Amino acid sequence: MPWSGRGLALTGSRFTVDLLPMYPRDLVLPDRSFFLFGPRGTGKTTWLRAVLPDAHWIDLLSNRQLVRLTREPDRFGEEVEALAAGQWIVVDDVQRLPKLLDQVQQLLVRHARRWRFALTASSTRRLKREQANLLAGRVVNRRFFPLTASELGTDFHVETVLRSGCLPAVHAETGGDTARADILEAYAENSLTQEIRQEALVKRLDSFTRFLEVAALANARVTNVSAIARDAAVARPTVQGYFEILVDTLVGVWLPAWRPRAKIKELAHPKFYFFDPGTVGTLGGGSASADGPSVQRCIDVSGSQRPDRAAARRALLAPVVGRGPTTPYAAGFVIWLATILVQGLWQRFDSLSRGGHTPPNAA
Repeated sequence: MPWSGRGLALTGSRFTVDLLPMYPRDLVLPDRSFFLFGPRGTGKTTWLRAVLPDAHWIDLLSNRQLVRLTREPDRFGEEVEALAAGQWIVVDDVQRLPKLLDQVQQLLVRHARRWRFALTASSTRRLKREQANLLAGRVVNRRFFPLTASELGTDFHVETVLRSGCLPAVHAETGGDTARADILEAYAENSLTQEIRQEALVKRLDSFTRFLEVAALANARVTNVSAIARDAAVARPTVQGYFEILVDTLVGVWLPAWRPRAKIKELAHPKFYFFDPGTVGTLGGGSASADGPSVQRCIDVSGSQRPDRAAARRALLAPVVGRGPTTPYAAGFVIWLATILVQGLWQRFDSLSRGGHTPPNAA
């Protein structure tokens, strides 16, 4: 039925809204106060708004809220004490105002479990630098990651995940590979750079940008800090500091070299893994399109000038090549295979050291 009023008429207009898919997350809401650590864009805020729709929300990304609580941090305690018992309080991006954690501790000490707090953070760098109160023993820690295979369900496709990654905004995009590539480029150029700039972690963003590109190309390979420093034209100690920044901002993790037993001197080097394969491809100077970095890097490895889709799949699923983005499943397979080989060699060496006699239980 048409609506009219004050000379205006709305007749039979139709609006079509394409809702983005909401993937259910596997993380279970704790029954007590907790930290929620995770990189930007993984869906921490969206998940909390879904599981805690009635929570009292403190959004420190809002400059107005940030300035207000910076000037008067005691106001936070007054606002919380005015809430009903059993209320959840969400403090989003708590790393922007670490001293607010002192207020949280005072409330937890005075009133025990009267209220529960969900404290999100996309970086631990500032919390460590300012020696923030991490509420040891009073809250638990949870980590939030990009979408997993179980969360994606029928939308999980290996090639898509290796090419575009698992960020929720990327998977929710229905415009095809080009649109996904645009989102990944914006994420790499804006979100990550914004995180670094806001916390004043580096003095020169141009050097850090060159380092990111080289480090992305070395993703999942044995990390040679000297070689990365040479290729990025950055001093070696600076590169080591840049890797620490990536770990503290939850963008990547170190995988220590596997050793069969404790040794006095560590001979092997660890590997560095970025948190999302799509982000790796974008940081490495490629795109998430069908003819993006995955296929191009496969061409570079094989030496052929003609794209080979089968070879691209093999290169992507083989971490030892080190060119294409890898998954934790592939990395786990390589570690398992290496473990089996090392154990076999060790048993052989032990047998030879015993004079060629095979242990009784090995017959």
